[in-house]
Amino acid sequence: MDKFTYDWENPKITGINKEDGHTIALPYDDYESIYEDLESPYKISLNGIWKFKWIKDLKNALDSFYKEDYDTSSFNDIEVPSLWQLKGYGKPYYLAFKYPPGISTKEREIPKIDSKWNEIGYYRRTFNIPMEWKDREIFIHFGAVKSCFYLYINGEKVGFSKGSMTPSEFYITKYVRIGENTLSVEVYRYCDGTYLEDQDMWFFSGIYREVYIYSEPKVFIRDFFARCNMDESYEDAELLLDVYIKNYCNMDKKITLEAGLLEYNLKSIPEIIASLKGVVSNNKDVVFSFKNNIKNPKKWTSETPNLYRIFIILKDEEGKILEIKSFQFGFKIVEIKDEKILINGKPIMLKGVNRHEFDPDFGWAVPRERYHQDLTIMKQHNINAIRTSHYPNDPYFYKLCNEYGFYVMDEAEVESHGVRRKNVPGDNPLWTQAVVDRMERMVLRDRNHPCIFMWSLGNEAGYGSSFKVMKEAALKLDNTRPIHYEGDFDMSVSDVVSRMYATTDVLERLGRHEEIKVNFFENIMNKLAADNKPLKPKQYIGKPVLLCEYAHAMENSLGNFKEYMDVFEKYDNMAGGFIWDFVDQSIRKYDNDGKEMWLYGGDFGEEDTHRYFCANGIVSADRTLHPSIYEVKKVYQNINVKDVNILKGIIAVENKYSFIGLENFKMLWKLTEDGQVIKSGAVDELDIGPKKIKEFKIEFIPEEVKKGCEYHVDFSFVLKKDNMWAKEGYEAAFEQFKLPFDNGTKERKNCADRGVLIVNNDKDAIKVKSGNFSIKIGKTSGGIESLDYGFGEIIKSPLIPNYYRALTDNDIGYANFDSRLEPILVDKSWLKASKKRKVEKIDIEEVEDCVKITVMQKVANTKEDVVTEYMIDAQGLIIVKHSITPKKDMLKIGMMVEIHKDFDNITWFGRGFHETYEDRKSGAKVAIYSAKVKDLIFNYMRPQENGNRTDVRWIEVKNSKGLGIRIEDFEGKLLNFSAWPYSLEDLDRAKHIHELKEQDFITLNIDYRQCGVGGDLPGVAALHDKYKLHGNKSYVYSFLIKPIK
Repeated sequence: MDKFTYDWENPKITGINKEDGHTIALPYDDYESIYEDLESPYKISLNGIWKFKWIKDLKNALDSFYKEDYDTSSFNDIEVPSLWQLKGYGKPYYLAFKYPPGISTKEREIPKIDSKWNEIGYYRRTFNIPMEWKDREIFIHFGAVKSCFYLYINGEKVGFSKGSMTPSEFYITKYVRIGENTLSVEVYRYCDGTYLEDQDMWFFSGIYREVYIYSEPKVFIRDFFARCNMDESYEDAELLLDVYIKNYCNMDKKITLEAGLLEYNLKSIPEIIASLKGVVSNNKDVVFSFKNNIKNPKKWTSETPNLYRIFIILKDEEGKILEIKSFQFGFKIVEIKDEKILINGKPIMLKGVNRHEFDPDFGWAVPRERYHQDLTIMKQHNINAIRTSHYPNDPYFYKLCNEYGFYVMDEAEVESHGVRRKNVPGDNPLWTQAVVDRMERMVLRDRNHPCIFMWSLGNEAGYGSSFKVMKEAALKLDNTRPIHYEGDFDMSVSDVVSRMYATTDVLERLGRHEEIKVNFFENIMNKLAADNKPLKPKQYIGKPVLLCEYAHAMENSLGNFKEYMDVFEKYDNMAGGFIWDFVDQSIRKYDNDGKEMWLYGGDFGEEDTHRYFCANGIVSADRTLHPSIYEVKKVYQNINVKDVNILKGIIAVENKYSFIGLENFKMLWKLTEDGQVIKSGAVDELDIGPKKIKEFKIEFIPEEVKKGCEYHVDFSFVLKKDNMWAKEGYEAAFEQFKLPFDNGTKERKNCADRGVLIVNNDKDAIKVKSGNFSIKIGKTSGGIESLDYGFGEIIKSPLIPNYYRALTDNDIGYANFDSRLEPILVDKSWLKASKKRKVEKIDIEEVEDCVKITVMQKVANTKEDVVTEYMIDAQGLIIVKHSITPKKDMLKIGMMVEIHKDFDNITWFGRGFHETYEDRKSGAKVAIYSAKVKDLIFNYMRPQENGNRTDVRWIEVKNSKGLGIRIEDFEGKLLNFSAWPYSLEDLDRAKHIHELKEQDFITLNIDYRQCGVGGDLPGVAALHDKYKLHGNKSYVYSFLIKPIK
C-alpha cells in the first residue's frame, strides 16, 4: 500500500485517464489545406484569455471551483499560454542545482512538499463544440503544463497529469456537449515530479504551451512511425512506415490505408507508394506496416535539409477519405562505427550549443518568431547541432530544425540535480515508472523528426538501474538512434562517451585511449555537484567522445575556445560538443519611467537564489549577440585557408563540410597596407567537394613593400545567393594572414628637434609648455592631470596606472553562488594596490630636446618600485613608458584616464569590431575601425569588464570637429584599449545595467594587456597558462600620445 495521500505527491502516478503519447498530427480533408499550412478544420484553439485565481498555501484551496455555477467574479484575466510568475503571481526562483523552499531534500522524506509553500493556479474558460463534430471523437491537448494539473469539464473530473515538458491529452467525448462547455484546470506549482525537474533554470509554473481541442472520426490514425534503411552505398533507401489505427466503433471496420510521398516544396497530388486493406476490430488498436524501396531519394543532413512529406490517407470500405495526415520526413540514418558518429555513412563533427526554451518577457511560452530568430542566429554562426537542455522543446522547434538543418539531441526531462545522490531516480523503483514515462512520451512525440540524431536520458540525475530501463523503453519505440547519458559511470547505457566541462588535457587523454583517473579533489566535488567519472580504456574504446557541455559562456567568457576545436580535429574518436549555452535567462521588466531592467535571481525577494548564474549565453535574453559568438562563428566555420607559400601567393582552401561542395560560395580577397586596402579581387568558382582541399595562386603580393608597413591579406567566403538564414553576400567564413615581409620598422625619434619647452617645477605639479601645448604631471597622482593642444582641455581625471578590472563572473569564481563568499574567495588586492599606489619620487631631466619625467611609485603586490616615465617634446609628443614586476598574477597592466565627454569618436587599428581578449580574439580581424564610445561597450546582464580591444597599433580619440589625440604603440608589443561612458568604480559597483548611469566624462583605458577571461569550467576562470599575467616577471610597455589638429 502506498504511503501517499495525494496524487501530486506520489511518483507512481504519472497520470489519470491520460492518453498515451503519440506523434502530433491533426486530421485534414484535402491536400490543399496542408500545402497552404492552414489550421485543421478539426481543431479549436483554446489559446487566449482565461479566468484565473492564484492561491498560496493549500489550506486556502478553493472548494468546487470546477462546478459550472461557481462564481468566478473574483477571478482575474490571464493569457494562455503563459507563466503566472511573469504575470505578477508569486515569485520566480532561479536555482541552478537546488530546490525552492518547501521541497524537502531529506532522503527519508522525499518526496515531501510543504503545503504552505505550494501554490495553485485555477483556470476557467468556456468553449463551443460545433454540431459538425456530433459523431466524432473529441480530445483535449495541453502542450505543456508545469508542474501537474487536474482537468474538469462541465463540472466533472476528467483526469490528472504530470510531466511538465511533454503534452497531456485526454479523451473527452463523453464529457462534452454540442454548444457551450465549461473547462476548469487546477494547476499545482510543485509536485513529486518537481524532484525530476531541477534543471539550471527558473522555477515557473502555469499552462505555457498551446491548448486546443481536436476531433477525429470514429476510426482514425492514432500514431505512426517512419524510418528508413539504406544500401551499402547510402544511395537507395527502404522506407518503413508503421501506422496505428484506432477504432472507437462498436463494430469491426474495413479500411484502406495509403501512403504518399512528395518532395516538401512541391504542391501536387502525392505519389501513392503503398496501399493496404484491412479490418480494424471494434474498440481496438491495429498496426499496419508498409515497406517500400525508394530509388536514390534526396538525403537529409544538417547541410542538406532535404525534406519530403509523407501522407497517410485513411479511407472507408467505399473508398471515401476519412482523414489525411501528413508529416515531414527526411531520408537519414545514424550509425556509430569506428568511434565516429555517422550520418548517411559520413562522419560528422558536432559544432553544437545547449539551448533553453526562454524568452525574456514570456519565459517558456516562447513566441514563434523567437524560434526563427534563434535558428537563424545559429546558422549564421556555423552552429550545426542543438541539445535541448534539459527537456523536450515545443513541437514547432523540431519542425524548424528539420527545415533549417540542425542535428538535435532530444533530452528527456529528468534532472534530479539537488537529490541525485539520494537515489532519485537511481535504483529506486518508486521513481522508475516516472522517468520511463517521460522518456517514452518524448520518443513517441518526436521520433518522426529527421533532425533528431540522438536521444538523451536526461541530465545530472545520478545513475542507477532506472536509466537502463529508460534506454530499453526508448529502444522498443525507436531503435534507429543512439542513446546518450552523461551520468553513465560504467558506460553500460550511453552509446557515446559524454563528458561535461572536460579540460583539453582530459580530451587529449581520451583521444589517446588512456585511463581517466579522478583525483582527491574531484572525488570531493563528485559528492557535491560534479560528475568526474573515472574511465578505463576498455570501457570506452569503440565509442565516440562528445562534450555534452563545454565552453561555459557565462557573460564575458568563452576563452580558450579554439583549443577545444584543435583537439576535436586531432583525434578520430572526437565528435565535438555543445557549448553551455545559447541564451541568457534574464527576465525583462520596466521601471516607472519605462526603462528596461534586466533581472536575475534574487531580484524578486526570493528566500534562496543562485543569482546571476542564469546568464550563460552567447546571446542575451533579447537575442543581442554577445561578443563571444563571433569566436564561435570563427572556430566553428567550415571553410579554412592554409598557407602553402603565402609570399608567392599560394594558398589552399579546405572544405570542412561533410556533404556539400563550395559551389554556393565565392571567395573575396583584399590586401591591406597599414589597414588601408591597396588590392582586392574575387574567385567566383570554388569547385571544392566535401572534405577536399584545393590550391590557388592569387596575385595579392604588393608591387612595392614599404619599409615598416604592415601587410595583411584577408580571405572572405560569402554566399552567392539568398538562402533560408542569410542574404547574398553574407560572410560565412574568413581567414586573415599577416604577410611576413622582412621590411624592418618605421623610424621613430624620441623627440622632435625643434621648439622650446618651458618647464615649471611647482609644489604640486610639474608643468611643461610650448606654444599652444601644455601638460601637467601631478606630484601626488604621478599622472598626467592636464593636457591641452590649443583646442581645450582633454583630461578630466589623471592618466594613472591601473591593475584592476571590474570582475567578470569567471573572475569571481565559486563566490558567484553566494556573495558572502566573496571576501574569502575573491582576490581584490589589485584594486587596493591601484588605489593605494603612492608616489615616492619624481625626477626631471633633459634628454636631447625633450623633458623626461620619471615617477617612482610604491605599489602593493610588487617586487620593486613601479616606474612611469614621460618623455615630452615641444611638438606635444608624449612617450609614456610603464614598468612593473608583480609578486603575484595580475588582472591587467595599463593606464586609465577620464577625458571630456566631447571626445567620443574613436578610431583604432587593431582587432575588431567586437570586443576581444587574449584568449578570445581569433574571430576578429585586424583592420581600421571607427565607432562612438556608446557603441564600444557591451552591456552584460550583470555589469562587468567589457569593451576591450586587443592587438591595437593605434587609437584616435576625437571630438565632433575632428580634434583630439592619437595614441600609438611605441615598442611593437601592441596595446589593448577600451572606452566607457562611466567610471571603473561605476562599473564595478553596479549590479544591474539599469543602475549603470552615463557620466559627463569618458573613461579611456590604454593597456598593455589583460589576462584572459577563461571559460573551461562553470563560472571559474581556470585560465590557461599562456593567457595569464604571471607574477615574478617584469613587464614594460610604452605608447605615444600626439595631437590631431
